Amino acid sequence: MEDIFKNYFGINVEKVFAHFEIISRDKDAEGFDYIRNLYLHNLATHPLREQAAKKLYVGENIIIHLHITFPRADISNIKPESSFYYPICTIEEIKRIEEPKTAADYLLKIRADAIAKNSRIARIFFSRMTKETEAWSLSGYYDRYYFDKYIDRLPEAEAKKCLNIPAGFVLNCEPNGACIKSEFGKVIVISEALRHFLYYMNVFAHHANFDFDFDDAISCLFIAIRTMLQTEAPDFDIDPRGEVPGVVHNYCTNVTEDQLQFIIGHEYAHLLLGHLEDDAAMAPVGEILNIFSVDEVSKYYTPRQQQEFDADFGSLMHADFSENERIRILNGATLFFLYLDLYYTVSDYINPSFGGVKTHPDPVERIWALRKSIFAEIEIESDNIFSDKDVLDWIDFFKGLKIRLHEDILPYHIEDLEKYSSTYLRSRGVVEKVDRFDF
Repeated sequence: MEDIFKNYFGINVEKVFAHFEIISRDKDAEGFDYIRNLYLHNLATHPLREQAAKKLYVGENIIIHLHITFPRADISNIKPESSFYYPICTIEEIKRIEEPKTAADYLLKIRADAIAKNSRIARIFFSRMTKETEAWSLSGYYDRYYFDKYIDRLPEAEAKKCLNIPAGFVLNCEPNGACIKSEFGKVIVISEALRHFLYYMNVFAHHANFDFDFDDAISCLFIAIRTMLQTEAPDFDIDPRGEVPGVVHNYCTNVTEDQLQFIIGHEYAHLLLGHLEDDAAMAPVGEILNIFSVDEVSKYYTPRQQQEFDADFGSLMHADFSENERIRILNGATLFFLYLDLYYTVSDYINPSFGGVKTHPDPVERIWALRKSIFAEIEIESDNIFSDKDVLDWIDFFKGLKIRLHEDILPYHIEDLEKYSSTYLRSRGVVEKVDRFDF
């Protein structure tokens, strides 16, 4: 391989460090041959073939895609195994990752590890680096805007507790949110992928209210579900799927931001309610059951599940939201739970569960539990809030969609959900980009 770097790329590996991705034939001969033939075809015909060839080596049994190079002298003061963090992380950040001492260091490590372990995510960040006009650092790239926006609504004592907790987005493949108790302290993280899931589900759910192509709406549904399945490439930065019309984009972005406030508030509620300190929450699921009434029906829930109900309620009630804000966030949370329920339907079809008690309650039960708790606490008189009939209509809508998925789509198009690729909004005139050539 050293000869390839020297003779093909012109790199002296003793003086230059290279980030690269390698595809080997011995791991998947059929898949390798398909990709190899595709790359050879593009190297012969693509308009950007000469530019791509400078970073792409296609051999008989190995393919190498070169990401970035830099002098080895730049990383002389860090451990060899830490070299893959650079230059996404500064040398000072890498030293913090090597020997974390605080929760902020731990959050930095979570973000850096997600990048170092996934070549597609690394490429996204290399692209982000090139667009920055200021001095780059991974910590500097992320801000706390959405988290501080929620904290600003908290009473002073609760706000102080939350401000001391490092929190932020992370670009990883798992679309989730979490309040984590580590040996260095507590941190809160929300996946960027979860944001994409919410946005594209919102476009699908609301497309009928706008002049928006139905086939594109279905593509948005597939993008959202595939994002949760981790089969949709997370590279929305460098490979746009198609521009959503401005009025639709603005509306769905606002709904997404309301949902993010609910999710962020949910994670802070776990913290403020002491759930990370509760030993019962760490007990094996199913050891202890609580009785909790949802919509006049008594059901059994584990302490973990009860904590999810409590955190849902706390998200909306800990913060001093205006009535309009609380309405928007409650409506957004209702849709968020229905989106999760739809995703679970697809996920269970692809990978059936074999019983056992789940850590989270049923999403639809969370809707009714949250509404019951909120309306018992405060009186809301507004035509803007979802009525019980509105909620039932949404549930029926998604119930019909789940039936169609089961009967008409999943049995015949399962490969469209399982294959790792990108989904595009075809009617928007988007030109599908060629991986390794256009980006």
